[in-house]
Amino acid sequence: MLLNLIIGEYSMDMEIQENYLETMTDSFDKMDQDMSQGVQLGQQWVEKPSQLQRCQVAADKLLSAIENHNETLAMLTGGYIVFHLSGIKQIKINTDGEPAETEFH
Repeated sequence: MLLNLIIGEYSMDMEIQENYLETMTDSFDKMDQDMSQGVQLGQQWVEKPSQLQRCQVAADKLLSAIENHNETLAMLTGGYIVFHLSGIKQIKINTDGEPAETEFH
């Protein structure tokens, strides 16, 4: 599937294969276990993050992965979002240091 990423004025498509999602379910479960301990969402600590907040954290990590040319982390975090938000087509990633403002469509 193609996931459109909007980062500021920049737009790009990220292709995530269905078989990738199937092979990464253990990694996604591990990410969920880690985040169940709480997450830093911008300036705020969230003790029990909702699924939306977890995906916002993943989107923030996706942005960092793209900026650092880390394709492995980009695929992992993009895949995590697609795995948990069925039907998602686009992510508008907040670049102002406010991951809670990231939008999913």
